[in-house]
Amino acid sequence: MKLPDKTSILIALLLCLGACSAPRLRSARVSFEEVLLDRQARHYRELRRQQREISWANPGPRIEHFPGHGSIMIDKWYLEGFPGEEYVRVRFTYENSTDQEFRRVRVWVNVHDDEGMAVSSEWLDLILLFGWPGNTYTDEIRVPTRGIHMKPGWHWRIGCMAS
Repeated sequence: MKLPDKTSILIALLLCLGACSAPRLRSARVSFEEVLLDRQARHYRELRRQQREISWANPGPRIEHFPGHGSIMIDKWYLEGFPGEEYVRVRFTYENSTDQEFRRVRVWVNVHDDEGMAVSSEWLDLILLFGWPGNTYTDEIRVPTRGIHMKPGWHWRIGCMAS
């Protein structure tokens, strides 16, 4: 068996080293992870933009009256969460502004699309130990937006029913 000469070995070695040190061409294809990361980053930036707009448009406390059931003062509301899991958080105080005594009050928040169709809803049952007129109860409620906050014209409404 004949051994290769030194020149052949040297050429083969240089070819291997040249191939290893040559810059690799990056694929023009974008990976699935890069597409997903870019989409999530855009979604996150849009959520933060909407949160800034809401904080400017949120004038502070407002009162909603529900004749025969009481009143709700909305202290503040926020759009919170992270991409894909956004929700509206509403801080409120219920007041028995009637002349009746109530032990239980259901408070709900509905999230609506631009046509007024409810897309999400949550409620709380408030148990009032002292339900006489003038009694108050403070809490907060969180309602998923199911992505509707990304569309212009979305809104939410609060309501209550006392018994």
